[in-house]
Amino acid sequence: MKSFASSGTMQIVNKSEFSKLQLQYPILEEQQKIGTFFQQLDDLITLHQRKLSDVKKLKAGLLQKMFPKNGETVPEVRFPEFTNAWEQRKLGDLYKKNLERNKDQFKADKTISIASMRFKPEGNGASESSLSTYKVLREGDIAFEGHKSKQFSFGRFVVNDIGNGIMSPRFTTLRPSQQIPIKFWKQYINYEPIMKYPIVNSTKLGTMMNELVMNDFLKQTILVPSIAEQEIIGSFFKQLDNLITLHQRKLEHLQQQKKALLQQMFI
Repeated sequence: MKSFASSGTMQIVNKSEFSKLQLQYPILEEQQKIGTFFQQLDDLITLHQRKLSDVKKLKAGLLQKMFPKNGETVPEVRFPEFTNAWEQRKLGDLYKKNLERNKDQFKADKTISIASMRFKPEGNGASESSLSTYKVLREGDIAFEGHKSKQFSFGRFVVNDIGNGIMSPRFTTLRPSQQIPIKFWKQYINYEPIMKYPIVNSTKLGTMMNELVMNDFLKQTILVPSIAEQEIIGSFFKQLDNLITLHQRKLEHLQQQKKALLQQMFI
């Protein structure tokens, strides 16, 4: 196709040139069998895409029902053993500014990507000498990412649930004042309808992204359930996340399998 295409902004192959193309293809019976095989594979891929989409929609709906709506003190859906209203808490009672610096505790392979909350074994390009200036992000700590997106209009918080590591000093981080259920706070502190109000009231527009004003943030309040309820809500959403990951991996495996088979079953 490239050899026959005309040059220009939009490459075009006319009918007469197209008719000259030489193609290799199998007999009709083999075409039918190959086509049926890939149709079945496509149907399986579509099935897992729908399963993944359904579980993601289920999680989104449950987040809305299991966290209180604006102006309410209890969520719409609760586990039956919990009936008390959620308590209004100042964020300064729950978190404190994280000032811990690396000081050669961790090497570049423990650099954490805040966007994906994953370790980057190759580091992020920083020199070894600069790693001592990096912030230590321990499990349970939260980091503020001020980039706006369709899902997070004002920036977002992410919880470190992967283990101790280091991160760029340009991000603001906080540490829990006491031991709290990480599984719950991973969902809650990252939930836009809850956190947009504290974030809007405590950020300023920066050159590249919104900047968190720590003193203002720690004065903000949010509703918090008992530790016992945090534990059970966190475990519930962890199971949903595991199911989402399972479907995601199955889908990616099937897509990779199809790609490999296309290469092997076509000349």
